[in-house]
Amino acid sequence: MNAGYGASPKTRANEKTASKILQEDALKDRDTPLLLKRLISSIIFILPLLYISMGHMMWNWPLPIFFDNNHVAMGLAQLLLAAEAHVRSSRDEPFKFLRSQQRVKA
Repeated sequence: MNAGYGASPKTRANEKTASKILQEDALKDRDTPLLLKRLISSIIFILPLLYISMGHMMWNWPLPIFFDNNHVAMGLAQLLLAAEAHVRSSRDEPFKFLRSQQRVKA
């Protein structure tokens, strides 16, 4: 009688099948989609950064009127875009380098 559950007595063949399924699951690539997502999100912030920082000097690309002769605004925009790209591309902790400089008390 087949009830549709697929239950069967435990045999060596079933153990091999289960171990094969576990091995295939262990080999499944989980990092590449995450890395691709981080790469794309970083590129979204890096392209405007490159445009603002180098485009007007190397290729005479036009800048928005707000940035014309306003170096503080350009610097702040570059700082914010670079910080966001850094945070997006960091894997575990984006500001881990700050923690390593703190003094450790024994």
